[in-house]
Amino acid sequence: MPDPLARLANVAGKLTRLGLQISGRGGTALPGLVALTIDPDFIAALASDLAHGVVLVSGTNGKTTTTRMLSDIVRATGWAPTHNRSGSNLERGIAGALLTESTWRGEPSGDLGMFEVDEA
Repeated sequence: MPDPLARLANVAGKLTRLGLQISGRGGTALPGLVALTIDPDFIAALASDLAHGVVLVSGTNGKTTTTRMLSDIVRATGWAPTHNRSGSNLERGIAGALLTESTWRGEPSGDLGMFEVDEA
């Protein structure tokens, strides 16, 4: 279970996401940005609880497609990947994916992180 600061960041990010949904707006980056503002180590705090670790896919072209294919393959084996499917591949997008795929207490619902990351 994440530390108290990460749990606070998780709740704040989830509330931000909920507010965006209620207002009819999408939002993958802002909830992650809120969580990272509260806890700069938010990604590490939640990702460390993923039982099978984390896979990062980077490169100039094809990251989204490759990550989606790998995520589908992993899902077919019975694992539950946490994946930034929207393609938001900066830290805030990865944090947003972890927010989406975790409980309000910050416990991940998946067992493997499968993240597309910016090549820079």
